[in-house]
Amino acid sequence: MSFADVIAEAKDAYHIFLGSALTSVYMYANVIMLRMISGPGAVGYYVAAERLTNALKACTAPAIQAFFPKICVAYENGDREYVHKVNRGFMLAFAASAILILVGFTVLGEWFVGRFLGEAFGETFRILRILVFVPAIVGMTTTQVMLTIIASGNQSLLKRIYIYGALFHLVQAPISIYLWGGVGTACSVAATELFMLIGVYRVSARINHGQIAVKAQSQQPQPIKPEMATEAD
Repeated sequence: MSFADVIAEAKDAYHIFLGSALTSVYMYANVIMLRMISGPGAVGYYVAAERLTNALKACTAPAIQAFFPKICVAYENGDREYVHKVNRGFMLAFAASAILILVGFTVLGEWFVGRFLGEAFGETFRILRILVFVPAIVGMTTTQVMLTIIASGNQSLLKRIYIYGALFHLVQAPISIYLWGGVGTACSVAATELFMLIGVYRVSARINHGQIAVKAQSQQPQPIKPEMATEAD
């Protein structure tokens, strides 16, 4: 590998690193803002809910990563039909999982929180009613990021999306936290994840419709980490 190749790979990695760093900053800011506005008790309730949803989010990445090399090859060969088929399948699967989670949490959520966390964590149940949808949203976002934007060689477009996402979160999160405490924090996270999903979906649609060119790459970049589409662990 020549020095020019090393520089090119570093530039590609920079865009992914910056997106991950921005996500970490605005998501870690949640706990800081919540503690400042609502106190340490609210932080405890929120973190308990966040840890449970983080476990669900971790389940979204392996299947997507397994398809990543195949999608890279499909873009290289111009097989857009296969790319669309895989992406549609993942999006439908995550949408269906959101419905199943809604039904399951409605029936068993309060019992689960009371059984494993204790009756004192009733506030955590209220927070989970919102955060429980976030893993499905993150799964959809990660699908578009990994299987379209990065696989097509357009990872440089991620920088702008994540900058806008970070700014959106830092503007609306303090207001939500001030008004509703831990529940407001969950609302701000869900709102930001929806904002990010819309942003990456719009870029993905432009790539799939040929409005943004698929870029040739000497080596495909490493798959993006799941936390780029969600809050960092």
